[in-house]
Amino acid sequence: MRTNLRRAESSITLSAAVLSQLKSMSAGPLRVYIYLCSCYAGQPFLASIPELAAATGLARRALISALKILRDGKLIIRLSGRRSDNCFRNGSL
Repeated sequence: MRTNLRRAESSITLSAAVLSQLKSMSAGPLRVYIYLCSCYAGQPFLASIPELAAATGLARRALISALKILRDGKLIIRLSGRRSDNCFRNGSL
């Protein structure tokens, strides 16, 4: 039985398949994924390239590559919208 319910409510559970992908992932995409998971509150949210770059410390080119890796792995989903506003959703939740 869990004794710390408040902590359990703010946690996410990852499947074995997602954990397997994360273990083999390079540092850049992993940093972006962790940041996006920390922003996720049960619904899609806007995350601009400059915001993600500032949060992760990645250069624009590395960030775009990391996002592509995460999308290709179906770990995140990019929702359609204006080009300047990227809306991401954690694909595994």
